[in-house]
Amino acid sequence: MIAPLTTQSGSWALKNNNLYPRLEAGAGSLPQSSIVLLDQTRGLDINRVVSYLGTLTSEQYAPILNGLIHLFKQQNS
Repeated sequence: MIAPLTTQSGSWALKNNNLYPRLEAGAGSLPQSSIVLLDQTRGLDINRVVSYLGTLTSEQYAPILNGLIHLFKQQNS
């Protein structure tokens, strides 16, 4: 699964931190601070991956994992 990132921000990103966690510049080799769009996750064939950008630490990944748990719990309620 992948979740796209955006460098654009707005009130939509501030209203739901669980759904739109922020990654600071440098996290996973990101050149700019970015927002993870967990509401746009999708499956991806591994053959379509053309390059490796970087890896998040457990601390950096935790808000993303918590957001996904929150998202799927809402769907199953």
